[in-house]
Amino acid sequence: MFRAIFRAGWLAGLIGLSVVGCGTPPGPKAQLERLEREWRKAETRGQPIDRQQVLMLARTADFYARQYPKAADAPRYALLAARLFDDLGRHGEALLACELVRFQFGDSPEAADATLLFAQVLHLDINDRHRAELAYDEFLRRWPEHPQRRLAEEALTFFRTPVDSLLPDSLRRQENR
Repeated sequence: MFRAIFRAGWLAGLIGLSVVGCGTPPGPKAQLERLEREWRKAETRGQPIDRQQVLMLARTADFYARQYPKAADAPRYALLAARLFDDLGRHGEALLACELVRFQFGDSPEAADATLLFAQVLHLDINDRHRAELAYDEFLRRWPEHPQRRLAEEALTFFRTPVDSLLPDSLRRQENR
């Protein structure tokens, strides 16, 4: 029996058919794991990382999370995609990946980090104060004990502080002259 399966796989490989276990191209999960391994290895060694490879990893992770939403690791890969898109300066794609985690995987542990990243991208990169404030509020309301809550609290304090009080005393004195 084994010989017949092996022979069928070998023959299929000769004529270009794909048979599981006979040198088939990796599926999305295997490709994603390979890309992530290479990226993490280069990152830990301090080697320069090709932006195109990082973009390929981000797109593959995003595709995997959208294509296989019932997979246990889908939220992790969606959050990885969001972080990589943000690092690459592709803020629109980062926001979309964050929204995927927030709304489709809202009960997952990654939802808190995705909501905080969503708020930070809106605040620091897009400069959308109103939406960022709403996202920071949501983060603090849903995850009041999160280790990163201090970041959200400080951002909200900054948003809610009048601009005049942020000026140094010396500048305020010059304005009053």
